Amino acid sequence: MPTRPRPDGDARAAYGMPLQELEKVQAVVTDSADQVLGRLERYVADGARHIVTRRGALDLRSHHDQLDQLDQLDQLADLIVTCRREG
Repeated sequence: MPTRPRPDGDARAAYGMPLQELEKVQAVVTDSADQVLGRLERYVADGARHIVTRRGALDLRSHHDQLDQLDQLDQLADLIVTCRREG
């Protein structure tokens, strides 16, 4: 498995544990927006009814840079859940 230094540092700073341990208790997706959306679609297809997203950033600038992307993913996740319920 390739090393993921940034997400591991984020996990240690935010949760006090290495990424490998954090992934045992929650899903961690750090890919492109399309890949994240694909993972969210699979979670919903497998029965997920709620999705909570969080920015993986440790400083204010990084958080700000991710706001639009996260908002778009939240809206798409809501749409996916709605479509699955109606379909």
